[in-house]
Amino acid sequence: MAYTVKTFDAIIDELDETHSWLQEVLQLPDGAGRLGEIQTEIARIKDLVESGIAEEELFRQVDQVTAYHSWIDALGFVRIWQGLSGLSDQKLPRRLLRRANRGSLSPEQESLDDSDARNVFFQLEYAADLSTKGIKIRGFDDVEFEFEGTLYLAECKRLWSDRPRAVQRNIDKAASQLVRHLDAVRGKRARGLVVIALESIAGLKSALPMEAPVAIEADVIGYTRRVAGAFMDVYGESLVGLNGRIIAAVIVGKMPIHTLSDNTFGPAFIPTIVPLVPRGSMDYRRLRRLARTLNA
Repeated sequence: MAYTVKTFDAIIDELDETHSWLQEVLQLPDGAGRLGEIQTEIARIKDLVESGIAEEELFRQVDQVTAYHSWIDALGFVRIWQGLSGLSDQKLPRRLLRRANRGSLSPEQESLDDSDARNVFFQLEYAADLSTKGIKIRGFDDVEFEFEGTLYLAECKRLWSDRPRAVQRNIDKAASQLVRHLDAVRGKRARGLVVIALESIAGLKSALPMEAPVAIEADVIGYTRRVAGAFMDVYGESLVGLNGRIIAAVIVGKMPIHTLSDNTFGPAFIPTIVPLVPRGSMDYRRLRRLARTLNA
């Protein structure tokens, strides 16, 4: 299920467990890194909400950009803990976890030169989402996983800019990197996916809807699919037919849906698979089954 309602207290408890896990595997000091900053900000928002403060005053005291990304990254860190903590010591990507915990609290404070932390964070989030759905993770370059006996290589891109030329450059880079990776595993039946995070280009970068903009999961998924469709109408042609083995784009929508009336959050992470192969082909049918698994 893409959209699961959680209370403030439940999320804070999960953040504490995530923090304890990261401290153990990375030998971090207490409160270190972006996760520590997120915990501080979430606790502050919780105290304000539970104090009975008027909604208008809450909006004045809480920076919307910082609040939005505190929530979306908090839920992402929890997703990473839930999806990757069960990996063996040999498979656990400690170096990537350390990189993902760096960086600024808000992406508005980052530059192209220091965007690495959030790029790696998205890569780990995608791997964790697959893992929580029972899909076997085989490696972290960017994400390698197995589904129905087929090896998939996923090249993850979090778009830093919504300028069309920059978006196209990112897509071209992802495709060329993926082709090289596919060529390097020649002899194995590998298939390629380009996985794109939509935060910057879908209008979800700098505003926290403090009341849920949608009420039910179907609307959240439907919105993400509409945005994915519009994105592929513009940029999809450049991915079709590349090497014959880049078989799909995966457009990921993420949003923390906060309902003030009962003070709950719905952490949504919705991967929409857009096949680039003919309908009826074996790859197409397998992609459809993978989509059903991810959104079950």
